[in-house]
Amino acid sequence: MRKNNEHQLEALKAVKEWSSVLLSVQAALLGLLTIFGDLDSAARSDWRFIVLVTALTASSLISANVVGAIPSMIQELADHPIDDIYAMRNRWGINLSLLAFGQHFFLLVGTVALALLLLFGSPPLKAKPRPNKPPEPTTTAVTSPAAQEPRQP
Repeated sequence: MRKNNEHQLEALKAVKEWSSVLLSVQAALLGLLTIFGDLDSAARSDWRFIVLVTALTASSLISANVVGAIPSMIQELADHPIDDIYAMRNRWGINLSLLAFGQHFFLLVGTVALALLLLFGSPPLKAKPRPNKPPEPTTTAVTSPAAQEPRQP
C-alpha cells in the first residue's frame, strides 16, 4: 500500500470498528426487547414501539452493510487512491457517506422512539386470563333404536 493511503486505510478501519460497535449495541437492544418485551401487546398498543423496532432494524441492516463493504473498499483503495473515503462506494454503488448517514439517522430515530416510549408510553396491555370453565356439552344425534325407546320407571 502506498504511503499516502495510510490515513485513508486507518479511517476505513475506524469506520468499520464504529459500525461494528453500533451493530452490537443495536442487536443487543433488539434481543432484550425480544426476550423481555411483550411484543404482541406492545405492537398493538403503542406506535413508538413499532418505530423503535423498525428504526433499530434498519440501522442494524445498514451497519452490517457498512461492515461488509469495508474490506472491498480497502482492496479498492490500493488500486485507486482516493482522498475522501466517504466518496467510496459499496458493491451496489451506494456512497459510504450515505450508508454512514443512514445508520446514524435510524439509530437516532430509534433512540428518540425509545426515550418517548419510556417517558410517555403506556405499559403494554396484558392479556386477561380466561377463567377455567368446563367444556360445554355437545349435542349429538342419537341413531340407535334402543336409545330412542322411552325409559320406563
